[in-house]
Parts: sequence; structure tokens; C-alpha cells
Amino acid sequence: AAGEEAQSFRQVDTSTSTGQDHKIIANLRYDIDTATRITVQPNITWDMSRSNARFDGATSVGGALSNATATQQSSESSRFALRSDVNVIHRFAKPSRSITLRIRGNTSATDGTSTLLATSLRGEGIGTPDTTDQRGTLNGTATSIAPSLSYNEPIGERLRLTLAVDGSTSSSRSDRNTLIDLDGTKSYSTTDTLLSNVFRQSTRTIGGTSTLSWSDSTIQISAGLRYQSLNLNGESVFPFVSTTSTSFSNALPNASITFLAMQDANLNITYAAETQTPTIQQMQNVVNNSNPMVLSVGDPTLEQTLTHTVSASYSSSLTDLNGYAYLFVNAGYTTNPIATSTVIAARDTVSDGIPLLQGAQLTRPINLDEAFSAGIVGYVGVALDSIPLHLYADFGLNTNRSPSLINAVSNTTVSTSLQASGSVAYYRDQEHVVSGMVRIDHSTFSNELRTDLNTSFTTLQIIAGVTWMFWKNITIRADV
Repeated sequence: AAGEEAQSFRQVDTSTSTGQDHKIIANLRYDIDTATRITVQPNITWDMSRSNARFDGATSVGGALSNATATQQSSESSRFALRSDVNVIHRFAKPSRSITLRIRGNTSATDGTSTLLATSLRGEGIGTPDTTDQRGTLNGTATSIAPSLSYNEPIGERLRLTLAVDGSTSSSRSDRNTLIDLDGTKSYSTTDTLLSNVFRQSTRTIGGTSTLSWSDSTIQISAGLRYQSLNLNGESVFPFVSTTSTSFSNALPNASITFLAMQDANLNITYAAETQTPTIQQMQNVVNNSNPMVLSVGDPTLEQTLTHTVSASYSSSLTDLNGYAYLFVNAGYTTNPIATSTVIAARDTVSDGIPLLQGAQLTRPINLDEAFSAGIVGYVGVALDSIPLHLYADFGLNTNRSPSLINAVSNTTVSTSLQASGSVAYYRDQEHVVSGMVRIDHSTFSNELRTDLNTSFTTLQIIAGVTWMFWKNITIRADV
């Protein structure tokens, strides 16, 4: 607006991180008889990570320094998870008639610690800066169990009916505790209630699905309807007690058609409706102040989203060229999407009880009207054995149109990404391969309201490599 001075923000970041991931996966199978099989698939995961970061930021208004911040933070976390799938399938004497019982269980625990030391200076020449010195812990647990039962019944030679019922129950707890140093003694004995929270969430679902399928040698058609009921409960027990209870009921249709009559090719078209439930992190009403100039907080009143997706895929064997081609197209429409509401402080202020420095931002998730997405992906590969040479090319184009709010004013963001690559590999023999690849990525982001945030960038990669396989399949590869 006329008369307003230009405001700019500059930030420099440096960070390091390390991590370890470990997994144990097993597949156990037992045949009770020739018609009944039990399969158990346990999965154990544990991981650890550490990170350190520093960033320095400064906000200027009309060319004069308004405020500056310097932040150092570190974090450590560990996670253990156990998941197991149990499947029991029984096949009846009648062909294609079967019944399947599946039970999926999951439990996990997360422990983490963090430190934050941030100093902020308001305006040039102002003496003692504000200092935030805090230590934090984050402990979380989650458990879930989801049984399902499905039955397949052939109706004649080409028609099949599938009936399924399923349910699930899950619970999670997140305990975030932040201690601050008020007297400079590094005792960290005072709890910051604005940055601490104990939140519990439980989910109960029950659903049923019916699907009718018809097929012959030229076409496959299926249509189904799923009804599901979900109850979501959230409870904040610290620093204040509050509860949120929401129930959702949905009838979600789906359909697909596959054409098989085309020589060396097939075409598949599908439609599906699905929902997305807010996560415990999105619903947790606690401030994340790891960057004092970019704060975030959750919203316990978030609702479910509903997405309708139409997709089509085409694949073909290029027999004359000893190759293969694939094309995939999809489009999605989402109602009630979980978007972002951002408050940008024009001066030192308080928003929803949260203090903000001039130039600082506060973001929170929010349900808005609608969002759109579309994409297309394709690739083709051929093998010229007479040379011998392998050629490969792929591309992808995706666009998303999503809503948001900036200082309570609607802002539409459109993001578009284009990726394309081509590669060639020359096989002197099975042990010696020379290859090359060119890849280009182009992305754009445009904002209806904040045009100053519009960005566009392009990256180009050119890679050449040599692979040598020698004694007992030991491989050496060098890339430039």
C-alpha cells in the first residue's frame, strides 16, 4: 500500500545431522493343510538421529535494521517400532471361493531431547538483547490393531463378488516438556507452559466394502462402495485440560476398467475416493519456537479431508525394439483440505496469546475450501542388442493448486514441477558398462497474494559412469 515502507528478511543457515536405521524383517509361513495357510510377517525397526543447526536472521524496514536473531539448536531422538501382519487364508473346493482373515498390529515409542539458545535484538543501538535458553524433551507412544475379514464368491464364470469388513483401534500420546533458564544459573527448573503439552489421541474405525468384478479375455471391470465410520478423540491434559471429539462417516465409491484386447498393451482407468485424518502433530496446540522468527502451532479442531482421484495408465511392450513404454495420468480434487494460516507481525504483537516480534511469522494448520492436483508421468526404454546399447528416457509433470491464509486474507499457491531425463548405457560385455545420463528439473511457485514470494529454479545434471564387475561379482563403479 502507498506510504508503507519495504520490509525484508534475510536468514543464513548451517546444519549437520547424523542418523542410524536398523531393521529386522521376517516372513513365516505355515500350511495347516492344502487349503489353509497362515503367514506371519514381523518387522522390527529402531533408529537414532542427531542434529545441530545455527541460523542468523535480520529484518529491515525501509533499509533500517528492525530486529536480528541468532539461534543455536541441537536435538537427539530415538525410535523403536514393532509391526506384525498375520494372515490366514482358506480356499474352498469351489474355484475362486476364499476367505481371508488379516490382523495388523503396531506399537512404537519415541524419545527425544533438544536444546535452544536464541538471542534477539530489536532495533539498532538497543543494548541488552532478549535471550531464550531452554531444554526440552519429547516422548511419544503409539499402538494400533486392525483386523479385517474378506470373502470372495464367484458368480458364474466371469462375475465375482467380494465382501469385506474391517475395523481398527489406535491410541497415541505425545508428551512435550520445555524447561527454561530464568535466573542464568543453567538450572532449567521452570516449565514453560506455552511450549509444553501432553496430548492424547485415540481413533476407532469400522468399515465395510462390497466390490463386484466382471472379466473376460478382453476387459476387466470392477465397481465397489466402502462405508466407514471414524471416531477421533483428542485430549490435552497439560498445561490445561481440554477435549476434542469428532465423528466422521463416509461412503466412498471406487471403480476401474482395464482393456486387455490391445496387442502387447493394456489400458487401465480408475476412480477412487479417500479421506485423510489430521495427525496428532497437526492437532497438538503447542508452540514450536525452534526458530523465533518462524513459529508454528497446531489446531485441535481440525477436520477430515475428502479427495476424489481419477487416473489412467497405459503400458506397452515394444517387441520390435526389445523395449517397454509406460504412461500414467492422474487428477485429484480435495474438499476441506488441511492448509496453512500464517500471521506475519507488522510490529511486536500477541496473536492468540503467542507473542510475536516484528517481522515474525506464526503458522497453524486450518481447513479451507478446496485444492486441486494433476500429474503425468511417462518413460520408455529400449535395448539395441546388436550394438549393444540400452536407451532410456522419462519425464514427469505435476501441478498443485492449494489454498492458504496470510493475515486472514485468502492466498492461492500454484506449484508446478517438470522433470525429464535421458540415459544411455553401452555394454562392452556383462562385466564392463559405460553409461551417461542427462537430467533437468524445473520448478515454479506462485502466490496470488504474496507475489514477492514467487520463485522459479532449474537444475541440470550430467553424469558419466563406468562399471566394472570382476572376481565373484564384486563391482566397482565410478561416476563423474
